[in-house]
Amino acid sequence: MDMINPRGFSKETTMKKICFTILILTVTLLSYGQNAKQKKADKLFANKAYVEAAALYETIEKSNSVLQNLADAYYYNFDMVKAKTYYDQLYAKYPDSLKPEVLFRYAHALKANQDYKNGDNIMSRYLGRDVDTKKLIETLQDIVSYNYELKMLDAKSSVDNFGMNYFGDKVVFASVRNNEQDTYKWNDKPYLDLYEAVLTENNSLENIKPFPEEINTDSHESNATFTADGKTMYFSRTSDKRVKIDDQKVATVKIYKAEYIDSKWTNIEVLPFSSELFSTQHPVLNKDNTRLYFSSNMPGALGSFDIYYVDIVNGAYSDPINLGSAINTIHREQFPFVGDDGTLYFSSDGHEGLGGLDVFKSSLVEGTYGAPQNLGNTLNSSMDDFSYVLNESTNTGFLSSNRSAVDQLYTFTRTENIRTYIVEGSVRDKNTKELLPNSLVTLYNADGEVIAQMTVGDEAQYSFEIEPNSTYQIEGSKEFY
Repeated sequence: MDMINPRGFSKETTMKKICFTILILTVTLLSYGQNAKQKKADKLFANKAYVEAAALYETIEKSNSVLQNLADAYYYNFDMVKAKTYYDQLYAKYPDSLKPEVLFRYAHALKANQDYKNGDNIMSRYLGRDVDTKKLIETLQDIVSYNYELKMLDAKSSVDNFGMNYFGDKVVFASVRNNEQDTYKWNDKPYLDLYEAVLTENNSLENIKPFPEEINTDSHESNATFTADGKTMYFSRTSDKRVKIDDQKVATVKIYKAEYIDSKWTNIEVLPFSSELFSTQHPVLNKDNTRLYFSSNMPGALGSFDIYYVDIVNGAYSDPINLGSAINTIHREQFPFVGDDGTLYFSSDGHEGLGGLDVFKSSLVEGTYGAPQNLGNTLNSSMDDFSYVLNESTNTGFLSSNRSAVDQLYTFTRTENIRTYIVEGSVRDKNTKELLPNSLVTLYNADGEVIAQMTVGDEAQYSFEIEPNSTYQIEGSKEFY
């Protein structure tokens, strides 16, 4: 009979206890390391340092909150491929835990990746009604007034460039090309500055020059608009200090005014309706410089950002006026532009679109803006399309878009969307329904005037080209009938 060595048994037991203790210690250390990393990543995310936060989240276990923050971090920096990847995982693992705003972002991430089927399903769940983006695209092709041909500008830099506008015989735009600037923690890129340039006939920017340091500071500057004489400029500038709003420290955006005196931009001042507690941005003047439109998330806004305007009278500004629920939604309405006839163009991700920000237009009728119309898929993409600027006399203009992964400048030419409206049918006996070849069919307008006539053939078919939104009368006759 084999004997058990008491010493050996004791040693074996002790070793098991040691291994078990080491295992517990290892798990504890790993758990501590996980918690420490997530705590640091969460703090970076809360401070909107999304690039650093995402890099850290990538290294830790993917819990519900980690997946959501990771997807959001990529979404906020327009990396929609990675955003979709982590929203997919979040939705697969925790489908019932997603808040409405997360569903909204997920739907746009899917659309950005051309996955309209799943994107529409998620957006339908968010809205509580059916969404069909492909059908929308087909419908818009028939009803939009213009088709657009876009060309990307050679901006002499592959970094983010956007918000181009006319500046006399030059153009002005915003860019992150100044590598001497500090980097912005949100996207780990330099802060935005304003630049002027000459736009050549071959779609290239030449003689690019930064605005002077009186305009360009260590913060963001963008979206400049000028009075007709070129002597007054309004532009956006991010505040140089952060304030606590809803448990988060944020730097708001303000609208500034500058005057061009003796070949120098001077008298630079913040507009009185801007604030440290909310943002005012994307200013644009109307044709006669009597009204300034802008975007803001000020108290009373319907959504995250709404379109507002102020009237300018003798250098003074009225109280901001919200354009109301016909234009503004619970989501983003930004980057307004006003045509010579008062038509409002703006970007929105709250109205039904192709994905991200789309450009819409709204006509001014008796002082009120009507329901917006999406400008269609010859202009808009599945990503963000914004900063639409139009020269109506030449039917040309500018657009900014991140459809190529970074913000880029585009020029466009618009041409009328020629639509043919047809009324057609057959001539038959009212009672027997027998076809009546060789009948004369006459088309009358609402005033009873003859617009067109034709004699039908053997199949008794008639067809007339008509105008939309008009009233007509059709009459058939046949000799001796």
